[in-house]
Amino acid sequence: MLLRSAGKLNVGTKKEDGESTAPTPRPKVLRCKCHHHCPEDSVNNICSDTNEVDIPPNTRVGTKRYMPPEVLDESLNRNHFQSYIMADMYSFGLILWEVARRCVSGGIVEEYQLPYHDLVPSDPSYEDMREIVCIKKLRPSFPNRWSSDECLRQMGKLMTECWAHNPASRLTALRVKKTLAKMSESQDIKL
Repeated sequence: MLLRSAGKLNVGTKKEDGESTAPTPRPKVLRCKCHHHCPEDSVNNICSDTNEVDIPPNTRVGTKRYMPPEVLDESLNRNHFQSYIMADMYSFGLILWEVARRCVSGGIVEEYQLPYHDLVPSDPSYEDMREIVCIKKLRPSFPNRWSSDECLRQMGKLMTECWAHNPASRLTALRVKKTLAKMSESQDIKL
């Protein structure tokens, strides 16, 4: 049964005795401004033809180690779609760090490690991560060899700009894509 509430249709149910129940509350939605460039995927709460995204009430979902400062300190602006995109850019910066550590330079490569491996336990709590990321404002360190390798030096600069403490200061995905493309053209990078 459809019920109209504040100009929107909500689904309600009928009890066996014929009375209607209240409609289920509609999940919070944000308007996406991607103009349908992202794939339709209702399972992952990505925009669809309604141009809306379902936002779960708890933003502390995911791997704690990759959570940006604004999620850890609960200051994320949940009413602004761009906030989620910038939060993802922080996490992407950590992934770049993981990838760069595994790049061979001068015959040297570091063993695989998770971000913050030397600063938090193997299964950190929210409080462990909040202390390191928000209060102490620490980020993963760069191996010394990165300073003598132009590609790794540029990658270090790129990831640093992705994981800036202030979300508005972080690079956009398009800027990262263009920077990586330029690096690929100007250097002899072997994949």
